Amino acid sequence: MDKPRIITEEEANNKWTRMQAFTIFLCFILMALDGIDVLVVSFAAPLLIEQWNVTDAAFGMVFSAGLAGMTIGSMFLAPFADRIGRKPILMAATMVIAITMLAATLSQNLTQLIILRLLTGVGIGCVLATATSMGSEFSPKKYVAAGVMTVMSGYPAGAMLAGVVANDLLVNYGWESLFIVAGLLSLALFPIMYFLAPESVHFLLERRKEGDLERANKLLRAQGLKEHDDYPEREEVFAKTPAVPFMHLLKKEVRTTTLLSWVSFMGAFFTVYFLLSWIPRIASMTGYPLEVGIKGSALFNGGAVIGLFIVGWLTARWNLGKVIACLYGIATIMMVMFAEWNTPVIMYYTLLFGIGFFQQSGNGALYATVAQIYPTNIRTTGIGWAIGMGRLGAVLGPAAGGLALTSGMSVAWMFVLFSLPLLVTALCAWTIGVKYFIKPAKPAIKA
Repeated sequence: MDKPRIITEEEANNKWTRMQAFTIFLCFILMALDGIDVLVVSFAAPLLIEQWNVTDAAFGMVFSAGLAGMTIGSMFLAPFADRIGRKPILMAATMVIAITMLAATLSQNLTQLIILRLLTGVGIGCVLATATSMGSEFSPKKYVAAGVMTVMSGYPAGAMLAGVVANDLLVNYGWESLFIVAGLLSLALFPIMYFLAPESVHFLLERRKEGDLERANKLLRAQGLKEHDDYPEREEVFAKTPAVPFMHLLKKEVRTTTLLSWVSFMGAFFTVYFLLSWIPRIASMTGYPLEVGIKGSALFNGGAVIGLFIVGWLTARWNLGKVIACLYGIATIMMVMFAEWNTPVIMYYTLLFGIGFFQQSGNGALYATVAQIYPTNIRTTGIGWAIGMGRLGAVLGPAAGGLALTSGMSVAWMFVLFSLPLLVTALCAWTIGVKYFIKPAKPAIKA
């Protein structure tokens, strides 16, 4: 029998199959729940600050705790998906999120909420990195960026949904209702993932337990790819995962691109999580009722959903790095405009929608960029570390926002200063586009 070979990306069917579409949809739902889980604490913040009589700066630690947990989850736990599989990590993370969200309703003080948000963040960080890998691995070659950005659009979609229902829940049932609904949604998704979520084909072919070849062939068949008569040699599936996968990210072939992607994520997340965390509070401080702040947050995320879909499906024709640079450049301009022209309410809503459209489209494109740089055996590690580095900026963003609010800094100056990291991100993304995407996409590290 001739030695079987791994199917190359060039042989993949460029049309979507039912299996591929379902997997992307499932990852979209996972991301949507993450968006809900992150944003509910922002909507509850004004009530909790008043109820517990704490300062904005002190409550900023609640936001930062969740983001610190996301850093831990994406950098140190999500990489286990490259060893034990995508599905077990996603299931465990979803259960952690459900339990800690429900437990948050029992919080009596700031310390308890900080601890629970840290644990919730760990689960969210695992989901973000692993679902992004799945989105890349189950998309046709031509539409990898579109698949990843569709998955990522679930995050702002969930945040937008939370914004739509948050005000009614807060008014009628209290802040605890937000956490109960979010926790129950995550809990309900667990059995769906257990029975229907697929595993990575490359992982199955490497593990080689009884039945793995049949499972891999079933997934290959569903994706329109050629099946295997026997296990390929490991070298043809992917290189053996190193004992410390992180070190592969700093190999000379991709060292510069890795570092640029880390800086890009840090700058982008610093600004976006400042906005996600403090939009409702900023609205109330500038004289708008809480309802306006919540609707503004929903529009910010609504712009992101639309932007991610539109930009994602157009990236097949464009240089991804240059697209990101343009998106962040426009977002920076709109943040400066917001500093001067955020009244009347219609302008407030319009600018927040525009900032969400351009900035979060850029964020989604960053995920798509990282997903195409690394091969399967370290893809989740690469994505996880990029997200983790971004979370360092995300931890600082809300905390810096809380300090700025407490110090009495004007909203105008805040939006000008917090737009500057986007310029750094735009420059780094442009460099990545010239360095990597000027050529046909291929793994930068030989698999």
